[in-house]
Amino acid sequence: MNDTAETGAEGEPAAPGNGTATAVQLGPRAAYAGGDQHLVVTGDRNRITINGAVPRSYRPRVPRSTYELEVRALEAAGFEGREAELEAMARFATGGTPSAMGYWRWLAPAWAGKTVLMARFYLHPPAGVDVLGFFITSRMAGRADRTAFLAALQRQLQAYLQDADLDCGGYDGFQDALQLAAAQARAAKRHLVLLVDGLDEDTGVTSGSSGYSIAALLPRTPPPGLRIIVAGRPSPPVPGDVPDGHPLRATSIDHALAASPAARAVRRDAERNLDALITGGGLPQDLVGMIAASGGGLSAVDLARLTGQTTRRIELQLGGAVGRVFQDRPAQWAVAPDGRPVRLYSFAHQELLTGARNLLDRADLNRCLDRIHAYVDEARRQKWPPTTAEFSLISYPRMLLEQRDTVRLSELGTDSDRQERLWKTTGTDTEALTEIRDALSLHRAEPEPDLRACVRLAWHKKRLQEKAAATSQEVVLAWAALGFVSKAVALAGLCGDQWRVGEVFEGILRSEHGVRHIDLILAAAGELPGAELQARARAACVGALTRVGRLEEALDVAHSLTDLVTQVSALVSIAGELTDAGRGEEAVVICREALEVAGPITADGPQVSALSAFARALARAGRIPELLEVARSDIATSHASMLGAVAGALASAGRLEEAFAVARSHAAAFQACALASIAEALARAGRAEQALIALERARGVAPGTGTFAWEQTAPPAVAEVLAGAGRGTEALRVAHYITDPGPRASALATVAAALARRGQPEQARSALHQAEETVRTITSPGAQAVALGSIAPAMTAAGRTEEALRVAHSVPDPGPRASALATVAAALARTGQPDQARSALHQAEETVRTITQPERRVSQVVAVARVLTDADRAEDAVDVLREAVETARSITYPPSQGSALTNIAGAIARADRVEEALAVAQSVTDRVSKASALAVITNEIARTGQLEEALNLARSITDPSILPTALGEVARAMARAGRAEEGMEVARAITSPETRVRVLSAIAGVMAHSGRADQALAVFHEAEEETRSITNSTRRVLALSEVAEELAHAGQAERAASVLHRAEQVVYATDSVERHTMVGALAEAMALAGRAEEALALATSITDPGLRAYQIALVAMYLAPIKGEEAVRAARSVSDPSLQPTALGAVAESFAQAGRPEDALRVGRTIPDPATRASLEATAAKALARAGEAEDALRVARSITDPALRASALGAVAEAKGSTAEGRSLLAEALGDGDVVELVPTFPAVAPEALDETVRFLRVTP
Repeated sequence: MNDTAETGAEGEPAAPGNGTATAVQLGPRAAYAGGDQHLVVTGDRNRITINGAVPRSYRPRVPRSTYELEVRALEAAGFEGREAELEAMARFATGGTPSAMGYWRWLAPAWAGKTVLMARFYLHPPAGVDVLGFFITSRMAGRADRTAFLAALQRQLQAYLQDADLDCGGYDGFQDALQLAAAQARAAKRHLVLLVDGLDEDTGVTSGSSGYSIAALLPRTPPPGLRIIVAGRPSPPVPGDVPDGHPLRATSIDHALAASPAARAVRRDAERNLDALITGGGLPQDLVGMIAASGGGLSAVDLARLTGQTTRRIELQLGGAVGRVFQDRPAQWAVAPDGRPVRLYSFAHQELLTGARNLLDRADLNRCLDRIHAYVDEARRQKWPPTTAEFSLISYPRMLLEQRDTVRLSELGTDSDRQERLWKTTGTDTEALTEIRDALSLHRAEPEPDLRACVRLAWHKKRLQEKAAATSQEVVLAWAALGFVSKAVALAGLCGDQWRVGEVFEGILRSEHGVRHIDLILAAAGELPGAELQARARAACVGALTRVGRLEEALDVAHSLTDLVTQVSALVSIAGELTDAGRGEEAVVICREALEVAGPITADGPQVSALSAFARALARAGRIPELLEVARSDIATSHASMLGAVAGALASAGRLEEAFAVARSHAAAFQACALASIAEALARAGRAEQALIALERARGVAPGTGTFAWEQTAPPAVAEVLAGAGRGTEALRVAHYITDPGPRASALATVAAALARRGQPEQARSALHQAEETVRTITSPGAQAVALGSIAPAMTAAGRTEEALRVAHSVPDPGPRASALATVAAALARTGQPDQARSALHQAEETVRTITQPERRVSQVVAVARVLTDADRAEDAVDVLREAVETARSITYPPSQGSALTNIAGAIARADRVEEALAVAQSVTDRVSKASALAVITNEIARTGQLEEALNLARSITDPSILPTALGEVARAMARAGRAEEGMEVARAITSPETRVRVLSAIAGVMAHSGRADQALAVFHEAEEETRSITNSTRRVLALSEVAEELAHAGQAERAASVLHRAEQVVYATDSVERHTMVGALAEAMALAGRAEEALALATSITDPGLRAYQIALVAMYLAPIKGEEAVRAARSVSDPSLQPTALGAVAESFAQAGRPEDALRVGRTIPDPATRASLEATAAKALARAGEAEDALRVARSITDPALRASALGAVAEAKGSTAEGRSLLAEALGDGDVVELVPTFPAVAPEALDETVRFLRVTP
């Protein structure tokens, strides 16, 4: 491809030429070097820029691909002949040669001149042809696999499309980028060729029947305007991962390439030179040996250090006869003192590398390898300083992978210092995670995998993933604001939060740069892990598609969403964009569809959302009578937000009197919200005076309503419009209407920014000062940090950048501090200060890397400690828990610290170290958390039979909300220990009647199962009578239901029926608003008692549609183990399409837990939602493994497409197979894709040493 050069700051395209640009505008720290190469070295990015073609869609600050420099090294110095072949390629490229498939393949043996021919075409394309390309060169470490292919093509496509942030890191992103490039070529009336040389040298292909190949990335059907030329040897065959029907599997694309006389001469000369270098000994032989052993990628500095020579002498050698055997390429990251990329050396041909390895003595090669290992080890001993060679960081691990050096690659993958250096060098954790993945793949291929090493690698993978997941939404959106949209999308996907990912994706698309990347973002959404994440991310794209005029595509995306709630949300988003664009009639049509989709959904939310959008659309379309009809609908009159939407819509349509009339027609709380919506709508329309009047009315009716919802959006909007109109004093007064100090500070900051824009700096400073003072009154550290982050952008907008950064840096907690810095960065980007923005954002990212997440760490340690205790390793469990105490105490928020210490105390008690557990509990400062900790310890020691100690400890708890539960646990434990009478005495002393009934029923159940039926009935009777002391009807029904459940479990069906009848009488005798809750509890009890028809009838009688569906699902779940078909029919009777999959899933889950995995799978196959289906398959596989059906479990596990769920299922199968070769191999495989914490419980049965390694890791890794 002809690379491009930066143009002027205005982004004007350079003058067109024959594939090259004729002028270049240099940045502030750039230098121009004239001559044939026309190089521009930019100090800002430390990259070489090559003068070339500049597409019309140019945007500034695009990194230039240096790949052309690599290809120039492949070009023959005196190219001759091949005119016929070049002409044939030109005809094919320009469409002169018909091709139904769009592919051309040169086939020839080694040394035929394939690469030289391809390089010639790449560097000197025919007129009107643009070329993208990749030369697979296995003799160059890291230049012969999918990762290298995608990285090289990404850089070329970024330059071709003038898009600094284009991402081709995966299959979908690459295909999408090719589509964009082909479209650009067609628009410019040019032809685009993708050229790939050396398909036979792909190191990702391990055999003819398998692989992870570059060939499989090539499109099956090239987009219009793109043709593909490949070259390679006749063998090996096409890789196994290339699908049937792909053009590469067709012989019609093949063209034999005769050997070139010039290529034969070059071969003879190169082989003679190679032979002379090796036989001559000395430094030339050392250079051959080092490059042969390493596979290439060494710089002159590397070679000097490896051979003990000076760098200058190495350069002289490589520039002489020795150099004819080698070729160089520019480094990706390393930069020489003159600003140019460092040159990295490899053999000039794969056959020369093979020949060198055959000619060199094995001992000589091993000595070279030893020196290379020692060279890299020295960097490791220095903890990978900034001067670490690119070979050591990038090429060395690929060399180890080629040599299948599992031990050394594992050492790299578990080196935290190296991981940080890789992140600082490349800006991502991709290289570090790739090393871990490759090391794990080597272990899995071993007959006896080293599970200690696998566990270390898995823990390091988890730590890296946690660091990425700690990235805040503000950091993600700041990257988007700076134009790095692909990085923002990648970070958004790592958050793993299905509820947040849609919001983040939508924020990215609302950025200035995001809307230009809709197709790439859609492709990225399809690559997210899990169907739910994908759906939410794709739904977030429909608004942007609508904004840019791609309504049909937006609707296609919306209609493809299987979850109806998400589909409604997407349709509402489309309608909102159409309304904002003044296309009210079209928006009305979309809203009607959204309402139709929302109709069967029992929850109110989707309908309220759709009706609100409908109201705004009707207002925009001028259909006021219909809008007033909506205002009179039941749902509008019962939801404040819906009423507000109607009133705001009327106000925005200029029908102010009708808007006020709608607001006045309701109670004060609803009035306040409606009036606030009117005020906000008027403010958005710039009608400051009327907005202020409406807001004052809202404020007038709000007192006494107990609601502050009216404050959320109206005062900030009105304050901003007042400030924008120059009415600063009134704006500040309105901002102070907000009660919550956090939003008040944010509103004051917004006022300050508006005043600054109007040129009123003194008032802006006053507003900012008030905002800061307000923030200081916030006592919650987290809330204060959020508020500080909200005022920093206003400082930036007011030109007080240093002060904004000071405020951001003043946030004590690293997470909120990173968010605040990122918010400042985004504000700087929006105000045209990209350098300062990047600096602030890099500070934010550095801060994110310091986040320790102590809560998560404690949770992991407690989980491991429980496994250790269960494996009779209590001392080890207590050791790791002791260290976790200090981690817990580093948590600054008292309730969170108390919760962490409570979990630790319970785990220590479980390990039978009661005194130590009590010491931890007593150190908890939060009162409620301390009581909870004592209750947890009580439960643990009661479980171990220390009943007197447990009882005394329970009685020491002073918190009345926790004491009854603690006493109840002791009473139950006494009953299980054969001391039921003592347990009853404890139960009778419990002051809470509900807890007393529950505990007495449980004791009666224990007595019944131990053969004391008569005594049990007496206690059941006592429990039933105790329910009469419960005055609250709902609680009484719940208590009676629990008594009935215990009676049913005890085989006392008639007594259970009698108690249920009493509960029914209570239900039907009350008109309480909680009646639905009572009916639901009663239905569950009936189901557990086996009374299927009555349970279903009762659940079906619930009038609230959402609660009815929920209760039917619960009843079905309880019925599944005893009346399976009735349960399935009940689940399918749920009419709400958004809830039926959940109901069926609950039934299937119940089947699996009851030891009926085949039934679970049968039901699961009928569930349309892929995420629910995959989860059920994993549950079924685990159930099969527990039931001893390991082979069936393995078959099911391997069919699961979700990697994390598949790994979880494989772990269960491994546990079933135990410490066998197959069990250990399956565990290694599971560790590759799974969560190591989830897999820890399998370690004792499969690989006890893996548990040892986990303990060691937790002790030494911060």
